[in-house]
Amino acid sequence: MNALCLLSKSFLSRLLLETLAKYRVPVHASKELRALLPVNLSFVDEARAKALLAAPDTVVYSNAEDSLPLVYASGRKPLVDAITVFKDKAALREKLRAWFPDFFFAELTRGELAGFHVPAGRTLFLKPSIGFCGRGNARVSGQAEWDDAVPRVLAEISAFQGSFNDAVLNADKFLVEDFIEGEEFACDAFFDTRGKPAVVGLSKHPFASPEDSRNVVYYTSHALLRRLLESVTAFLGKLGSLAPLASFPVHFEFRLTRKGLRPIEVNPLRFGGFGLADLSFHAFGVNEYRHFFEGQAPDWKHILSKPDDRTYAFVLGQRPKKGLPSHYSVDHEKFKQTFREVLDYVVVDHTQYPFFSTVYTRHEDENEVLKYLHFDYGEYVAGQGE
Repeated sequence: MNALCLLSKSFLSRLLLETLAKYRVPVHASKELRALLPVNLSFVDEARAKALLAAPDTVVYSNAEDSLPLVYASGRKPLVDAITVFKDKAALREKLRAWFPDFFFAELTRGELAGFHVPAGRTLFLKPSIGFCGRGNARVSGQAEWDDAVPRVLAEISAFQGSFNDAVLNADKFLVEDFIEGEEFACDAFFDTRGKPAVVGLSKHPFASPEDSRNVVYYTSHALLRRLLESVTAFLGKLGSLAPLASFPVHFEFRLTRKGLRPIEVNPLRFGGFGLADLSFHAFGVNEYRHFFEGQAPDWKHILSKPDDRTYAFVLGQRPKKGLPSHYSVDHEKFKQTFREVLDYVVVDHTQYPFFSTVYTRHEDENEVLKYLHFDYGEYVAGQGE
């Protein structure tokens, strides 16, 4: 079986790179990025990458959506069709309309945002149709909140467009939809060669308030997997009917409501970004990338039979939005000391992304993790306000 990993200059997981090297997975990256990557990777040039992409049996993984234009140009229609259905949030909602007929949604161009009238009695959620990492999202109730949110959303997208290409984040089209009440979760999974779904990671995504849409904390546990694994796998099986999904990885976000599981979005050809996919490795010893390339689901029955009541968390150190001087540094050691037990700490380029680190941590009590939703991250930025 052929395989290919498309790497772009986004967050590069150490576990992913080690897995690619160990299993000699062909890797395509730009010349500039290759100079920064380990020399033991099996690099291929663009011509070879295109040939692999065009082959119907090639298993493809990408660390970020920056590489999607290369896939679109491959001419491999089933793969491109599957990506298109999930990456475009409005297209996905249209596919799901028959499942959730009472769910309101509409796609708007940037020029239509200012003139949109919020339906009476509805709380809505606004986000770019092609977006990433919660940038440009807003929860609104009523016309006044909408009118206030639109310029803020456009300004936030503009601030981060330099970090992502238009295949990842752009302000051309937006999705406005009913706000889904309930607990939010993130799931990494893949569909095997027969289209059967396999969950490789599952975590809860809490927020500081109903208005909060940041990516700050994700956490998982044996109890959470026991609670949700069966129902999430069943829903993924339904999603598999929307497109030909064979050897296809996804990062699936959903909420649990009084009426059951409600999908938020499905991100194609990758697992959780900025290292979220590595949480399964720290919590359960599950290497999501290896399982995908080998096409084998984790043995969750065996994994979950081991007693473990602890909470495993992934925390993103947030770059403060305001009060930053033109030159500043992050006190990583000071931030590390706020955690009871650090399993791994990865420094992130805070000049390029809205985070300064990713932290994998273990706690006896999940409430110890939730405090990071309310942190003043400016305390860890040297020179803030100068």
